[in-house]
Amino acid sequence: MSETALPLAAPLAPERRIFEQMLYAGSPFGTLVTTLLVFLTLIGSFALALLIDRNPPFVQTHHGLTLNGGIWPAFTLAVLISVALGMQRYVRNRDLADNAALRAVMPDCAQRQWMYDTAGLRRLRIVTVVGALFGAVPSLLIVPRELIATEPASFIWFVVVNAFTSALFARGIVHSARAAETWARSIDQGLIIDLLRIESLNVIGRHGARSALIWFSVAGAILLFFVGNNMNTLTLLILLLAAAMGIWIFVRPMERVHRRIREAKHAELELIRSAIQEACAKAPHDAQAAAKLQGLLAYEHRIESVREWPFDQTTAVRVAAYVFIPAIPWFGQAFAQRLIDTVRP
Repeated sequence: MSETALPLAAPLAPERRIFEQMLYAGSPFGTLVTTLLVFLTLIGSFALALLIDRNPPFVQTHHGLTLNGGIWPAFTLAVLISVALGMQRYVRNRDLADNAALRAVMPDCAQRQWMYDTAGLRRLRIVTVVGALFGAVPSLLIVPRELIATEPASFIWFVVVNAFTSALFARGIVHSARAAETWARSIDQGLIIDLLRIESLNVIGRHGARSALIWFSVAGAILLFFVGNNMNTLTLLILLLAAAMGIWIFVRPMERVHRRIREAKHAELELIRSAIQEACAKAPHDAQAAAKLQGLLAYEHRIESVREWPFDQTTAVRVAAYVFIPAIPWFGQAFAQRLIDTVRP
């Protein structure tokens, strides 16, 4: 659920218009504390729903006491929402710190990336409504009426939170799609490539890696449903979509910048080799041309060795680690199950 860099010149206007940032902009606390408060609010409201329904948190089975069937899905949804909102804010703050470096290589992107016009905000409102309906309607249609009658408060909690979660997911896809549009336009039209300072483009790799981190973190939170044996086909599809968005949001701009770097290298090498050819013709009887030839050959080697991707090894390793985030809950569940099997008499 991606919320990327805002221009430093006008950081407040978009925050007042975009819910995900407005929540943190209005909070007197920092990112971590606000995210924890969101999580505690969600968990507390579910606990209140259990209390209203007089539904105990533990139930007795033939294996002993076990959690109420709704507690783990509620916990997972609370983690999912908190992770999505918290990671968006964290990424935005880190992107703001890199804003000057980004503007140095892609000034057009810094000017236009999150300037939401009327049409863009209208599209965001539409997908919010559609996403909320997509999250709420299945519960209204599938949950048995007798269960609604016995646990009305818990049912309302799940309907509201499912709708909110689905709306956030839909908004995240729209945010990412809009970011992809503006990045593609800015890379094609305004990217500044200095082949002798190619490391200046590392900011693009860092930016893309942080945006991908949001989606991989969301995928990891979704996989918590697996730990509680609540994974179904729809949840699995959403998990795969989140992971695919994480990969796409990093790879797509990197590939675009890669092509621009290759084009710049090719054009520069053509000029150098033309100059080398001219110097070669004069070198046998011109000492100055011979000296120039040595410099041209060294420069050619320098340009040929310029890397063609806008990120360094640290960013590459970081993104590779992000890919494994969704697997953490699965390994945790497998370890816990193995531990239980070991100590069970």
